[in-house]
Amino acid sequence: MPEYFVIGNKKFFGEEIRKKGEVDLKRLYKETIPWFSENYYVFTEKNISNKDTPSGSEQKLEWTAYRKLDSYFKFQIVVEIVVLRWLKKRAEITMRFKGYVETNYKKRYKGKFGEFMMKVYEDLLIKDKITKMKGKCWAETFTLIDRAKSVLDLIVKQ
Repeated sequence: MPEYFVIGNKKFFGEEIRKKGEVDLKRLYKETIPWFSENYYVFTEKNISNKDTPSGSEQKLEWTAYRKLDSYFKFQIVVEIVVLRWLKKRAEITMRFKGYVETNYKKRYKGKFGEFMMKVYEDLLIKDKITKMKGKCWAETFTLIDRAKSVLDLIVKQ
């Protein structure tokens, strides 16, 4: 079972990768972003900031993507990218990947009684399905991470 991290009330799994040296950002975009449409995710790029400094350009951005599986489950993947000291092809890049399964994304269970019913539904009736969904989302998230690692010429786990 995947290892989880917790931020606020969300449990997610993921990884942070870093590289210092030659970074081909065009290739990263060209080979990583199509993964989302190949796997039926709705992709958005947001929170883009760019700043020029004497030591090079700094860029921060965030990719968010989701895929609805049915009326109750949705996969979410968030990738935060920070590029520092970018001069020509040399840079320091950090990519943080977070993947998680969102349940009840249509907010069908509302109020205290609804939350209780949702807890009963998830803990007793669909517990195995939730476990399978988490495993599938974990696998997809780490497939994306492996693609980014291969583009950045980092070692990919086999």
